[in-house]
Amino acid sequence: MISVEKLKNYVLISEERVKFSQVDPYGHLNSARYLEFMADHRIVAAEQHLQCFTLDMLRDLSVGFAIVDAHISFCYPSICGELLEISSWVKSTSNQGFSLRVVIANAENRKVKAIGNLEFRSIRSSDGRPAPMPDSLPSRSEHDLLSKCPTLESHLATLKFRAGFDL
Repeated sequence: MISVEKLKNYVLISEERVKFSQVDPYGHLNSARYLEFMADHRIVAAEQHLQCFTLDMLRDLSVGFAIVDAHISFCYPSICGELLEISSWVKSTSNQGFSLRVVIANAENRKVKAIGNLEFRSIRSSDGRPAPMPDSLPSRSEHDLLSKCPTLESHLATLKFRAGFDL
């Protein structure tokens, strides 16, 4: 099991290459795709780094997590062919769910492209109604995989933020 509270101190990371079908006529990543990258990232990264699978949560805890609010600040455009690093961490938790901070940056030069704040609510898998936020999430690993992830402090030190943007 993975303590939800411990997720505040560690960063999960995944990568995504901007594809031709995802850009506008100017070659920039479509704005809606940023939210798609952020939503998909958390599932992919939790599986890859923590062996925490959505279907296990549904089966073992009878809960899922729904995005109820999303805010994205755009810093610089992402272009076709660019390799992006998507990183996230739990910013806060409550009995109802959690707040997730997501950063999309160029994987090579570390320049931040977008910053997202996503609010999730814990819901019962049987009917989609509110459910208490679990204290921990299932993992298929018996090892402490979270400690192998970068700490929030060390990860933020590698990113290049545009003036006026703050986490």
